[in-house]
Amino acid sequence: MELKAESVAHQLSLLLAGREFYDYPALQKDKELREIATQNIYAGYPEEIKAGYIAVMDNSGYAILHPNPNIEGHNLGEWKDKFPAMWEMAERSFLEDEVSGAYNFFDEDSNETRQKYMVIYRVKGTPFSVYATVYIDKYFKPVHRAIQEAVRAESLNAETRI
Repeated sequence: MELKAESVAHQLSLLLAGREFYDYPALQKDKELREIATQNIYAGYPEEIKAGYIAVMDNSGYAILHPNPNIEGHNLGEWKDKFPAMWEMAERSFLEDEVSGAYNFFDEDSNETRQKYMVIYRVKGTPFSVYATVYIDKYFKPVHRAIQEAVRAESLNAETRI
């Protein structure tokens, strides 16, 4: 996940290099930019599970490009009381080149508290940062399942050797 976010930040730095003015509505309509900046993050093999996404904010927390239209065009600071750990990471990213950590959120779809992991990379030469966010349970579920299957298989092998 970190490598993907870092790669997107690098791609965006090349696309946006040399610009002195950033027209946010124009950036939001740029199909190439949107495709790069709002990618899904998948986990698992052989089946892939959508586990998270990439998005872009400016150095005030304004969500410029986001896969969720209810978030794009808003400042992440609007949710600082609801998600203080998320906002603390966003604020740190205004001063640091790389920030990462986990935070809790209430998932209205499942009606339960879950955790997300977020990494934020500054887009060099711009006022923007790329952030990659994954749902921890979805991201690690395939790995956990593979470990369980390996343990189960090894247990069966041990039983047949006895």
